[in-house]
Amino acid sequence: MIYPEYLSAAKRHYHTCNTLISTIDSIADSGVSSNVAKLEKNIYYLLGYIIECSLKYKICELAGYDDSLPINKDGCNSVGLNLHRDLRIHNLEKLQNVLDSYISDISYVSASDKLNSIINSWSPEARYYLENVDYELLKMFHSHCDNFLKKM
Repeated sequence: MIYPEYLSAAKRHYHTCNTLISTIDSIADSGVSSNVAKLEKNIYYLLGYIIECSLKYKICELAGYDDSLPINKDGCNSVGLNLHRDLRIHNLEKLQNVLDSYISDISYVSASDKLNSIINSWSPEARYYLENVDYELLKMFHSHCDNFLKKM
């Protein structure tokens, strides 16, 4: 994988979320809601990956990683990154800290404490243990991801 693929993945996840939100809205309009909770969990899962992939993209870009070389241990070492500590993680806060070491004015943190609460609770496993996600909050998260992607 080359690092520009992180941004491509984030954009792909964003567009998938657009489709899932449209699907939920059409299901809600029709009165059928049997699978809505599953769709909401998948949206939450993908929204977290949008943030994660965007952070990884920006870290690599600012570190000066060659955009034609695959992401690997040697490549990371050559630009001062540790592959397993700085990139192959799913912890958004740790990724943000790595990004902050390069630039401090790009952050996934929201002005909304409520939104920050669900963003900071995200992990790849969340879709398995998460009970319910407030749909309006998910839509706020989606909008937040849209704005965050524009900073990339």
